[in-house]
Amino acid sequence: MIGWPEIQVTLSLAEEDAVHSPAPLEQKVFEYRDRYRDQVATSDNSPVAIAVEADASLHSGLGTGTQLAMGIAHGLDYLYGHQHPLDQLAKFVGRGRRSALGVHGFQRGGFLVDGGKRQESDLGTLVAHQTVSPDWRILLITPPETQGLSGEAEEQAFAELDDMPLDVTSRLCQLVLMEILPALQESDFAALSSAIYEYGAIVGDYFAPVQGGRYANERMRNLVDWLRNHGIQGVGQSSWGPTIFAFCEGAAQASHLKSEILLQPEYADCRMEIVQPLNSGARVVPTNEVSALSD
Repeated sequence: MIGWPEIQVTLSLAEEDAVHSPAPLEQKVFEYRDRYRDQVATSDNSPVAIAVEADASLHSGLGTGTQLAMGIAHGLDYLYGHQHPLDQLAKFVGRGRRSALGVHGFQRGGFLVDGGKRQESDLGTLVAHQTVSPDWRILLITPPETQGLSGEAEEQAFAELDDMPLDVTSRLCQLVLMEILPALQESDFAALSSAIYEYGAIVGDYFAPVQGGRYANERMRNLVDWLRNHGIQGVGQSSWGPTIFAFCEGAAQASHLKSEILLQPEYADCRMEIVQPLNSGARVVPTNEVSALSD
């Protein structure tokens, strides 16, 4: 998990329902509120005012939708006096159906490994959790012209893919268990960078038939090559993209890299954010009348 984009959800009992949110997220706020209420229908579902503060967009590969959904579900649960477990909250708002990383990340942050489901209705099992060096930084680069797959388009993409070959799955497991997790535990930046790149390249090649190549966006494909040629090895695509990430060993390197990329005319219109690893979960701050959650 990373420290940006940050989402703060403030919920309070009110005389009538109200939502104040950035326009790109507003419909999702209504959806998650109503999903929760449909699943937890009681006579105590009093009107609630929900205010969202976020510098974020949906479908950029950064898990914004899941964090927003879980924040609303958890806040409503608190206001209505419930204590549903994490997996139930996720089901209430329709999250964690394919990957549980965002759901587990909401609770604890850090680097997480989803071990999959025993039953289709289960939330994926968290099989490993590791903190990430707080000194490291990740540079995020997002082009303005595309969004990653979501909803029906995402479902269709998965339906079109062949099963992942066993030798590919075995290599990915080996990378996670024998290279990535040990590198994180030992704060071995070079080893992590190498393994993260290989992992992303293998997964990208598997998804290439439905996303148009190893990376979803042509400019970002070229940027990955540029970064690698300039000595940045820990590069990859976040989820379906189009965001590309680049691991940096510290804030100074990240700032310098950002400046160098902005000097390239073909990337001058991209949004770039330098973010820190986030090794903790969402914070809940109750007062007499208000529950504020942020991630």
